[in-house]
Amino acid sequence: MGKHYIDEWVSRVRPKPASIRFIKVVIHRLNDTLRETSFIRHHVSETLSCPDCFAKQADLYFDYMRLRGVKESTIQQRKRYCFDLLEFLASSGLYALNEINPRHIYDAFSQSNLKANFSTTVSSFLKFIYKHGYHSVDLSGFVPKTRRPQPLPSVFTIFLALLTFVKAKPFFPSLIKFSIFPLPQ
Repeated sequence: MGKHYIDEWVSRVRPKPASIRFIKVVIHRLNDTLRETSFIRHHVSETLSCPDCFAKQADLYFDYMRLRGVKESTIQQRKRYCFDLLEFLASSGLYALNEINPRHIYDAFSQSNLKANFSTTVSSFLKFIYKHGYHSVDLSGFVPKTRRPQPLPSVFTIFLALLTFVKAKPFFPSLIKFSIFPLPQ
């Protein structure tokens, strides 16, 4: 019902992506309330599947995460990126975790849509397979890291910092020349 409404609404209104995300969150919360389940932060629309050759290790990894107290919604989100890696490996002809090399990791990272989430999940999974003896080398260091851009300070923030500095050092005549004072009207 909710998906049908969203599809119809998007085709009729053509909203911005942020509006679509907001409406999806609202509908998912309503569905969770109607089902009398706790709110799930990340709903996954597509069904996730793991290649059979890696299913045992993937299940052990997700059980390990549950034992560490990771929320089920986080596990569901991480399954997506973990399964993306494992499907990439299977499609590349690798059917054992001990055959993974850094090139495979980088190629899978390159194909990922959300690189920050992929990086975090795959690093964790690779540490797990190393610690539990499925690979002889800890490959988590080979997963490329992503940086999130830091916002630039606003003009107001810079002005406020300058004004605070000038007020703190009133005996520097050279700084007073550059002070900005409001003009009387």
